[in-house]
Amino acid sequence: MRLTAGWMVTNSASSKFVADFMRKQAASTKRNQLESFNPDPVTMKGYKYLVCWPYRQESHLWEDIPVLIFPFDPITIDKIWEMEIDGSLLNSNKGGLGVKDLCLSFALSHLLKRRYFGMECAEANHQETMEFVLKGLLLEEEEAKSYTRAFQIIEVELGFLYDFFFTKYATLFRMEVTYLIIAVLKLIFIACCGVVLLIYSPTVRTPDPVIEVGTRRVDVIITIIIMGSFFLVEALQLILYVTSDWATISLACLCIRISNSKCILSLIKLIRRFKSTKLPGYWQNKMGQTSVIASSMHFFLMSHFFSGLP
Repeated sequence: MRLTAGWMVTNSASSKFVADFMRKQAASTKRNQLESFNPDPVTMKGYKYLVCWPYRQESHLWEDIPVLIFPFDPITIDKIWEMEIDGSLLNSNKGGLGVKDLCLSFALSHLLKRRYFGMECAEANHQETMEFVLKGLLLEEEEAKSYTRAFQIIEVELGFLYDFFFTKYATLFRMEVTYLIIAVLKLIFIACCGVVLLIYSPTVRTPDPVIEVGTRRVDVIITIIIMGSFFLVEALQLILYVTSDWATISLACLCIRISNSKCILSLIKLIRRFKSTKLPGYWQNKMGQTSVIASSMHFFLMSHFFSGLP
């Protein structure tokens, strides 16, 4: 998965699909304006920003391959905005983004990613794009002039881009079902092996059946500790992904596909509540840049110390 994550950073097929899709949407928007249909930036009706789509559509090489999972149409932000969710999912306890704004940040990250590959932004000069910014992002806090929501959406958008370029979350998002199955199987197998080691002490069989080489208790304890470490690492990685914004996006798209399932909405609510109270937010109020002065302070102190020695 790490190799796939490194390959995805250099693969422009996904961004090309987004660019082609937005070019078609921009052309259809001009036709809609002639028919007196204008998108609504408040309800996001008519805004076709891609959130999730079948990745087999990115290349013609997959067209003749049978689909192993149920197919679905591309999910756009206007479909997310039609979700019937209660007020508890709009914002977290710490004032973080709700599900709809989280999906909006994810969609905007796809649009921004095109600039990395040098592709055109067909919707950049359109009037509805300016209305989306002025009447959609900045509408709710226009009087206070704080624009908190807009900056939070941009913050999470940059967080998705950081995960795409420097982590394997984007790969896990694409291979989510496979990853979850493998992770659960690994946890089960590690736990079963640990139980077997505790109950049945292993022996080493030799060619002479009279001689049996047993294991000391300390060997079993060390092995259990090592396997316990593996178990904790795998469990921690699984928990971090399940409680991440990527998993919330996946659940929101799944909820759209099966017509606003109450069970999935309850699961999203549980994850968002856990994330807002247990896990830190993006960046931890830091820019994440390297400080030349701070990084060279250690060498400065060492040189100052040794220069004072006789």
